[in-house]
Amino acid sequence: MNNYKNHYHHLAEFMHFGFVEEMQWQSLPYADRFKLFRHTDCYPVQNLIHGLMGDVQVFVFQYQYVVGGGAGHSGIRHAQTVAMFQSVNLSLPMFELKPKTFKSRLGSFFSGAVDFSNYPRFAEQYLVVGADEKEIGRVFNSQIIAALEANPGWTIEGGGGQFFMYKENWIVPPGQIQWLIETGRRVVSLFATEDAAAIA
Repeated sequence: MNNYKNHYHHLAEFMHFGFVEEMQWQSLPYADRFKLFRHTDCYPVQNLIHGLMGDVQVFVFQYQYVVGGGAGHSGIRHAQTVAMFQSVNLSLPMFELKPKTFKSRLGSFFSGAVDFSNYPRFAEQYLVVGADEKEIGRVFNSQIIAALEANPGWTIEGGGGQFFMYKENWIVPPGQIQWLIETGRRVVSLFATEDAAAIA
């Protein structure tokens, strides 16, 4: 992933953002609350760019973790570009949204998945897990659901004033980082104001 280092560094300079080549994931605000950082082996984040856009703090970085390692097994490595957004205008319940797969369908019977049967297309595409079903239902109103239906494949973890979003095993090319940031800022707007604007 360090093949992208120079590209990310130049992009950070162009956007007047900061750049950090590598740092421990624990340095990210409240990162230990999120499932993304609770895997068997979590590697340091790489090529992190960060800055303030309006009232939204933006972090974009490359991140690897291993699932299913230990006891003589090497596990499966996942590598992706992750965008994190933090805003005082967000007040989110703890939740995880991820694309529905055969494995997640089985797991949903035991994981406390939130019932979105009133939105069959969304329920077919995504699984949402969280303890406070009422608050999650408030956050995922019909406008947000429609926007996510039109843009399948995202994993989003949220809680409090922040959320992470990424597509599993997708390293975003440097030329699409600004698109990723703008997409995330639209999600911030949807979560914060319940606006009906779609995710581009």
